[in-house]
Amino acid sequence: MQYYLVATCKDRSEDEKVAIFMCMIGRQGQDIRDTFELDEDKDGEEIVTVEILIQKFEQYCKPRKNLIVERHRFLTRNQEQSETIDQYVTELKTLATSCEWGDIKDDLICSRIVSGIVSTRVRERLLREPKLKLTRAIEICQADELSLQQLKLFNNDKEVGAINKTRQPRRKYIPKNNPEARKPRQDRDESKTWKTCTNCGNKHPKQKCPAFGRQCNKCKKFNHYAKMCRSSGKLDAIETKYSKPDETGDDFLFLDTITAAVDETKTQSQNQAEYATLSVNNTEVELKLYTGAEVNVIPIETYKALATTTRIQLRKPTVNLVAYNGKPVPVKAVCNLQCKYRGEEYDLEFYISESPSEPVLSIAACKELNLIKFTQELKSELVDGSFSMTTEQVSEEEYSKQIRKEYADVFSGLGCLSRPYHMEVDPMADPGHTSATQSSTPSERSTS
Repeated sequence: MQYYLVATCKDRSEDEKVAIFMCMIGRQGQDIRDTFELDEDKDGEEIVTVEILIQKFEQYCKPRKNLIVERHRFLTRNQEQSETIDQYVTELKTLATSCEWGDIKDDLICSRIVSGIVSTRVRERLLREPKLKLTRAIEICQADELSLQQLKLFNNDKEVGAINKTRQPRRKYIPKNNPEARKPRQDRDESKTWKTCTNCGNKHPKQKCPAFGRQCNKCKKFNHYAKMCRSSGKLDAIETKYSKPDETGDDFLFLDTITAAVDETKTQSQNQAEYATLSVNNTEVELKLYTGAEVNVIPIETYKALATTTRIQLRKPTVNLVAYNGKPVPVKAVCNLQCKYRGEEYDLEFYISESPSEPVLSIAACKELNLIKFTQELKSELVDGSFSMTTEQVSEEEYSKQIRKEYADVFSGLGCLSRPYHMEVDPMADPGHTSATQSSTPSERSTS
């Protein structure tokens, strides 16, 4: 700024120089100038000159100097790898101007060169000087840099000669009638290096997978297709397979009380013989025995637990399941499971249902596993004054006569108590009803 004003405003007045200075500093500089406190003359006007403005701006722009910090910067300044000795010395002299070293400034700069120079070899050369001064230290460092640059010229000539003598690798021979020879070499080699992508299953260049950003229909995660999904096996495949009701057949099978809950209705007084524990695919599963069910049913949660240990083949259901109340039972798939009970192995067919229910064994499976037995031939014999049933068939009329004869007091007169009996209903009891169907037990039952 000062050099420009001297060169262009030599014959101009001080007011003109100030005006030119204010125009050059711009709007922001003019706003800063309005904050300055200037001396005033006898008339109350501010004394403004170019030198005063320059001093004020220097005080505004330069922060307050801390001598300790300035000396620390100087004493810790080392030469950088890409910095020449001339650049390093200039930087040291600039830092030394604000350190107030006085007469020892050149000696300290010389010491700083010896301590901060990059080359250890040059440092050893400087330390061999008995009375090293700043000018001598700079000469030694400059001579070393010049010699290194000259040595590079000789080394480059040798490297060029070595490169020219290097034998070029032979190209692979490709016959002219080969279609690959017509393709550009870059395309031919790149296509052969493509590998099968683990996200989409196809071959493509890197970072150009078509599955990127797509959502998997199986695990609902992104950046891969369902066919390449690496989630837990085929446990979730049943969620989308055979789930449409119109894919099943027109036949209907009856399924009794499939939706019975276990947690609330199963009490301590319930007969434990209504359940049988089978080893299904080497996993212990408790199944409920229902003579009203025509098929074996397991809920989808039980299927997933079994599928974690073994591979299960799924099939499309060919019939529709209907509960006792007439409502359809949603079926996902059908599978065959290897069951073991009392040392015997059985191959049973199970329907996988979405309904939250217990695993159920049908009447056919209960018979096959000898969990229930039906006898249809009856005969009564008088043994020790009472009747006993045998497996020989008797007529219904004869059997009715025997019963009436044995329990004559039940079938004669009016049934009444010998004395008044008072009954009260528990007000805390919850009203309820039981199903008309009865669960069979793994024991022999007699029917007429």
